[in-house]
Amino acid sequence: MDINGFTKRLQNLITHTGTEWGTIEKEGHEWKRVFSTYALPLIFLMGLSYLVGYILFTDQLIYSFGYILISSIAEMIIALAGTLLTGYIINELAPGFKGKKDLNASMKLVMFSFTAYYVSYSLAGLIQPMQVLQLGAFYSIYLYWFGCEALLFIPSEQKTGFVALSGLLMIVVFSLLNILSVLVFSDIMLHTISYM
Repeated sequence: MDINGFTKRLQNLITHTGTEWGTIEKEGHEWKRVFSTYALPLIFLMGLSYLVGYILFTDQLIYSFGYILISSIAEMIIALAGTLLTGYIINELAPGFKGKKDLNASMKLVMFSFTAYYVSYSLAGLIQPMQVLQLGAFYSIYLYWFGCEALLFIPSEQKTGFVALSGLLMIVVFSLLNILSVLVFSDIMLHTISYM
């Protein structure tokens, strides 16, 4: 996906949600291509935004650059792992709601639905005092609502339950990843502070 296609997709998902899902469904791109050309650049932007935001808005006397760098990398790993794990979980969940089990469609649904999450967390990372910007991630639910019908063919009468259970599972996945991140990176981060 070139930069024009990337920005057009980003803009259309936010402003013309319903019609953009129809376009996505007809394109037939493999999820790995969508991951490498769409989700991964947004995840990288999120990590870079956190890095710059930490540098601009945190007290350098308290946190070392190593700590800031590891924090930014942890944000990217959580977003990356959360995106992929959620895609696999949604693929298994869809048939229970009379939807289509299709890993390609499930992954694309998650990656494109997470557009609001990637963008809002990038803004919140860049502008550290404005963590309230993370609330923009809730727009991902709206994107997901339209996308699950277009890509997984979830019937209208099943959509509410599917979206609610999916949302709950996403919260669990990201909560567990955050806990794991703290367990894995806390010693490293504390070690970087002790060398100041």
